[in-house]
Amino acid sequence: MSTADWREEKSEFVVQAICRVLSFPDLPQEARHDLEGEALWNALKLHADALQEQMGGTRWSPELVARFRKQPEKCNDWLASMHEPNFAITGYFDKD
Repeated sequence: MSTADWREEKSEFVVQAICRVLSFPDLPQEARHDLEGEALWNALKLHADALQEQMGGTRWSPELVARFRKQPEKCNDWLASMHEPNFAITGYFDKD
């Protein structure tokens, strides 16, 4: 069985890869649909669950998917914020 640290590391890599591809302006619509949908949702959910196991608190919300989908160029900033001890989804995104 994998550890929360391992799941967090691997899921973060997947989220970053998805964000990089989503930032391509000429990405075919079918590929964009697949990545913006279930792929991004699953990767972020796995990442949030691993962080919750390690750090506690609520790290997951469907709002994450919408934010990452809307502005994939902010992916690394948002991933970093999820590691903050006092991370609150609503509070962080209210800054945008």
